[in-house]
Amino acid sequence: MHKKRAGFFLAASAIFFVAFAFFSWFVHMDTTGAFDVAATRSIQGTIPHALDPFLSIFSLLGSFELVTLILLVCFLAIRNIRYAGVFALYTAGHFVELFGKKTIVHPGPPQEYFRYSLRFFLPTAHIRSNFAYPSGHTFRTVFVAFIIAFLILRARRFSPVQKRWTVVGIFMFLIIMIVSRISLGEHWTSDVIGGTALAISFAFLSFSLLEFPFAKINQKTKTGKSNHMDRTNKHAHCSFLFLKLLGLTLFISVPVVGFFLGRMTARISKPAITIMPSPPTRIGSSVSGLVYTTGITPEEKERLGLRYSAYQLLTDDDRSFFLEYKNESVLANLVGSCVRIEGTISPSGTFAPRDGYGRRLYIPSRMTRLAPKDCGSIPSVALTPAAPEKTMNVSGTILRMTRPAPDIAYDYGMQLDTPYTDNENASGLPQRLLVLVIVPQNEDVRRVLQSKIGSPVTAVGYMAWGYAESRHFIILEVK
Repeated sequence: MHKKRAGFFLAASAIFFVAFAFFSWFVHMDTTGAFDVAATRSIQGTIPHALDPFLSIFSLLGSFELVTLILLVCFLAIRNIRYAGVFALYTAGHFVELFGKKTIVHPGPPQEYFRYSLRFFLPTAHIRSNFAYPSGHTFRTVFVAFIIAFLILRARRFSPVQKRWTVVGIFMFLIIMIVSRISLGEHWTSDVIGGTALAISFAFLSFSLLEFPFAKINQKTKTGKSNHMDRTNKHAHCSFLFLKLLGLTLFISVPVVGFFLGRMTARISKPAITIMPSPPTRIGSSVSGLVYTTGITPEEKERLGLRYSAYQLLTDDDRSFFLEYKNESVLANLVGSCVRIEGTISPSGTFAPRDGYGRRLYIPSRMTRLAPKDCGSIPSVALTPAAPEKTMNVSGTILRMTRPAPDIAYDYGMQLDTPYTDNENASGLPQRLLVLVIVPQNEDVRRVLQSKIGSPVTAVGYMAWGYAESRHFIILEVK
């Protein structure tokens, strides 16, 4: 009986892996692009921003560090060679995931979809791969959920009612995790589907390993029970340990995160600038310019003593300011717009160029949107190359992007209608792009792009080298 079940699970594993391979090919050929964008917009439009902090917790719960640590603890507690095999399959699945992210041309969602709201990141969050397919969080969560559900259902120490409700709870957690990947803008729906298929394939392969009737494992012990059943109960006990740790993490993290978010939102105008000198600030100052993102990381904010400052103000007289304003959703709606800001401005020289990009600090109290002509021409940091590449036409939807750094003017992007293959990228290999970083050649083109956010356009321009050997598209004209 065990041998037949092991064979069934092995066949199911092969079917799901073949399905994963075929779906990966469709993703690589960019047949899921329109579906991904539509699904992301639908899910993000349905789930309110108020749930982002709660869903962001699931990014931590599905992290490589936490899941791997719990699996290692279970393995050390059970000390069963079969469980070591399950952990080896878990590791092998990650190699398949990394291979996909290196070879399958499928960039993740652009920054405008990103809604992760916590200010805490685990180390692996800073590791960037070429592309986003398949989703690692989904692979880990689905794999572990299936393994735990399998072990719970096989255990004799639990009643049918306990088994039923435990499995229901596991899969409710699984659904929330999968939805959070899309709602937070960390993955496309196709990434999640691929991660799910890969996880189910490796989970069924693990089932076959746990079911296969090795002779020594089915031997009777002195108590009259088989070693196979003893170890099944140990597995189930470890599964419940996993669920208890997960529940304890949720029980502690949700109120703690809510408490700190409440404290952060309660302090509006009180700047947490620990490196500011003692000279007094000027009150009631007014300045006009364009609002853009800063792209500074949480680590940089902490180093500079900033609390918010996800946005900055650039003026036509070469002055720049970090905007310390709590309600960043207001500033998000003003990105790329000409704005007059009144408030408290820090003294000159608050931040040295090597520490704060030469910017001063501005705490807005009032903001007024102005006409584009009222801000003059803001020079772009992106330089026009001496020998431009071949001019071409591209078509797609204009996106708003987040700068990689305050001085890198990557403010716009284009979701291409047809993928573009760039043969001149830093890797030396042809790279298939679904999203282009676009840079306007002049202020007139910038104003057109700003008015076309979210709209389909056809643009004329050429590819150019940019920041850190990156590639961007310089737009000469928007048709």
